[in-house]
Amino acid sequence: MTLYRTLTIATTLFALATLSGCAMMGHTSSNEKRTAGTVVEDSTIERKAQEAIYTNERLKKQVHINVDSYNGVVLLTGEAPSSEINDEVVRLVQQIPKVRQIHNEVAITPPASLADRSRDSWITTKVKTLHFGNKEVNGLSIKVITVHGIVYLMGIVSQAEGEAATNLARQVEGVSQVVKMFEYQ
Repeated sequence: MTLYRTLTIATTLFALATLSGCAMMGHTSSNEKRTAGTVVEDSTIERKAQEAIYTNERLKKQVHINVDSYNGVVLLTGEAPSSEINDEVVRLVQQIPKVRQIHNEVAITPPASLADRSRDSWITTKVKTLHFGNKEVNGLSIKVITVHGIVYLMGIVSQAEGEAATNLARQVEGVSQVVKMFEYQ
């Protein structure tokens, strides 16, 4: 398969996954294991956290923080220049309603380059493509986040589905580690 065709397929699958996620806002898909209300709450948590971080004059110039929420469990990734600033980010996110738990995976380092972030995005796309192409994994119920080559997997899955998703992610070139953050059914 040519690189162009592989890229086209990956891009199409990524777009479909994104559109499916948007379509689910109005109702719960049979593949989505969260209620429609929880999907909306997760989106709201992400938006409020980003807003709290990036409207803070002190923080916005120093950090690059990603906020991902699945079923009220928040994953913070990215970079902060010091532990004190990282702690401030966590405190802001803790104040957001409906946050059940926070996993703080922020690296204490200067912000990553655009090239590094693009590489991570490409890894996420490849992992999602493998998930969508595998009958053992429900690609809509697993959130994939990649930062610094580390792939974080979030979702509500069975033990078998979680293992399959993890094994697929480990196959992708550029993945240095896979961190499972699943809630098991």
